[in-house]
Amino acid sequence: MNNNTRLHTILRVYGILNILGGIMGFAMAKSFVSLGIGMAAGALILILVRLTATKPAMAYRSLGMVVLCLVGFWGYQVSQPHEKSSAMVRAVVFLALGLYVLGSLANAHFAAQKNKAA
Repeated sequence: MNNNTRLHTILRVYGILNILGGIMGFAMAKSFVSLGIGMAAGALILILVRLTATKPAMAYRSLGMVVLCLVGFWGYQVSQPHEKSSAMVRAVVFLALGLYVLGSLANAHFAAQKNKAA
């Protein structure tokens, strides 16, 4: 599996997990905000992954911004007191996933720059 395919797989899984997380947030807390943000972020990630074939620069920059916003959101959630430990665990897991995806995007960017210079 080449690096581009690996990155796209990571991004697709992350998009789907955001959609499922939004559904889970709605099911557990009847939170329409969780449902809306999870569905919108997940769908946007999946759409942008598809756009990498035709508009890679715009798509990857946009993916970076979306993931960075999600990392900020989950970082904020981790810093807040939670009534249920499951909410804290979910926030930590999604923060860790977001940081992993952001790191994968950065790694792909720097590898592309290195190949471009060589």
